[in-house]
Amino acid sequence: MKTKTIWVWAVILGAMATVLFYLITFKHPSTPTAVPAPTTEVAKKPEVEKDKGALPISQGKRAVSIPVNEVQGVSGFVQAGDFVDVVVTSPANWTSESAQILIQHSKVLAVGSTLKSDDPKAKEYRTVTLEVTPIDGVSLSLAIQKGANIQLMLRTPQDQATVPAVQKTMEGLMNGGNAK
Repeated sequence: MKTKTIWVWAVILGAMATVLFYLITFKHPSTPTAVPAPTTEVAKKPEVEKDKGALPISQGKRAVSIPVNEVQGVSGFVQAGDFVDVVVTSPANWTSESAQILIQHSKVLAVGSTLKSDDPKAKEYRTVTLEVTPIDGVSLSLAIQKGANIQLMLRTPQDQATVPAVQKTMEGLMNGGNAK
């Protein structure tokens, strides 16, 4: 009978030693490690943890979604992470018909409602979310509100160059304005 009691106590003490060893060796996230030394710096606000599905917007930039159809969205080839130029074409009811590059080298943050380019929904999108400066966002919003047509031009990943401001009118095109 005494041998059985010794074995029971050995198992219990062994289990307790194992748990104690685990707690000491592998620290849990809720266990404080050390108290930081006081500093003279002003305490910074704690960083707000971003939602895992949040858009990765760069500092000083904004996200703006624009409506696109198959042609405006480059036949479904635009994917999150690509860079595009935005061309604005004035409608016929404006004082003069013209087209110009409004935004250059804008990062595509999302297509449709997905951030992943391997998502099947990414090929059939009706909106594209772009990363723009606040000024470009206001300009783009105004152009869309006033009926301008938007066209995206997909860029190669290596092309980061910008071109001088270009504005073409229908009258200029008819008079050979596209010649070099």
